[in-house]
Amino acid sequence: MNKSFSSINNLTLIPVLLFLFLIISILLVWTYPNYSTQTLNIEINEKNTIALTEPNFGIQSTINKYNSKNQTGYDCEIKKLDFEPSCRLEIWIGNSKTKGIDLSYFEKMTINGTYKTPTSLDSLRISLRNYENNLTSTDTHNHTHTHTETDKHYKFNLVEILSSEVKNPIEVNLKSLIVPNWWLTTVRDQNIKPEVDLTNISMIEISTGLQAKPGLYQLRVSSLELSRNIISIEQLYEYLFIFWCCFIIFSIIKVTIYLWLKIKQKTIDENDLIDINNSLSKHSKQLELINKTDELTMVLNRIGMKDKLMESLNNNWFPMAVVMIDIDFFKKINDTFGHQLGDNVLIELGKILNKFTQSKESVCRFGGEEFIILLPKNNVYTLKGRLEDLRKEIQDADMGVPQSVTISIGAAYCDDKSGFKSLVEQSDKALYQAKEQGRNTVIFYKQVDDSTQSPF
Repeated sequence: MNKSFSSINNLTLIPVLLFLFLIISILLVWTYPNYSTQTLNIEINEKNTIALTEPNFGIQSTINKYNSKNQTGYDCEIKKLDFEPSCRLEIWIGNSKTKGIDLSYFEKMTINGTYKTPTSLDSLRISLRNYENNLTSTDTHNHTHTHTETDKHYKFNLVEILSSEVKNPIEVNLKSLIVPNWWLTTVRDQNIKPEVDLTNISMIEISTGLQAKPGLYQLRVSSLELSRNIISIEQLYEYLFIFWCCFIIFSIIKVTIYLWLKIKQKTIDENDLIDINNSLSKHSKQLELINKTDELTMVLNRIGMKDKLMESLNNNWFPMAVVMIDIDFFKKINDTFGHQLGDNVLIELGKILNKFTQSKESVCRFGGEEFIILLPKNNVYTLKGRLEDLRKEIQDADMGVPQSVTISIGAAYCDDKSGFKSLVEQSDKALYQAKEQGRNTVIFYKQVDDSTQSPF
């Protein structure tokens, strides 16, 4: 049973794992969007937004802040092009103006809203303001952008998008942000790094672009969403490729070990056969020159039984049972009726046992009043009935003496070669148990209830 389990385990483990890992790999690719992205949602309302125009007087432009239950924004009309006027919406997202949110881990910002311009040549400018502790001041007279006092401490990380490319929702690749040259030239503190910095974003500005044309500009924003890929699809494919390479290597190693163990087991089986052969040879040295048939009972002797054993093993005639039979109180029969009548009992018993055996089965006189029956290709449950019928037949038979002759029967059973080596010893133990229980009975080695699935 252990060998059968080991064989099933070794033969089915790899295909089962192969099927399981294949299903997992397909699910990982199929459900990739559900676990691959980390998002941060920023709510926008009237309290955290400010609508402004630049320059801050109404000759060049006028702005009206738009507020509704779900959206905020502005309606801005640019009238003249003097001083490059612009309209902007400031969205404050930090805990304060100096303590912002670290957005450096995110890759994309989605603005859920709409942006309408007079012409398709206009643009939309999006700036993420990072508060800089080291920033001392900026040039408030720069012609490209007019700054409030709070602007003096914020680095501009911005991107400008043509209105013709603005979709709904508006998506911004944060990797496309730049720190504009006009801002760098206004920074007096040389310790400020020119690279984009999103570690302390306090405010996000959405404004009209440079050289805005006269006309009406409308911005509506309901929310902001920042996202990043925890793992890219390329990385997922790379990890799966590495995993499958490791699994294939593991499978090759496992199959190699399995084949090596099979070869080793075959060597052990061959050694067991050699041990059996040596054991039988040792017990039959005195009978090597005798015919294979016992002259008195006309059943096989030990040499004949040896040939039958080797034939059964070589042809793998399993399952197999070995039955040992002993005549009850045979010494008393000899002492009471004489050895000649005792020989008649042995002759009659040999006839019954020869008649009992079927195809591939054989009976041997093991010595004195002891006989062994070799029963390959037998079912243990039908065998129990046959042996019980044999016991009754001998009890009722005329054995040539004026009394009933009975036998004690011990049997042992195995499924394959692994248990064959100890069969004779086990059947002998069963025979000893039959004698201990009063003789004239059939005992199986490790006998169990007939309702069980296994005979042992």
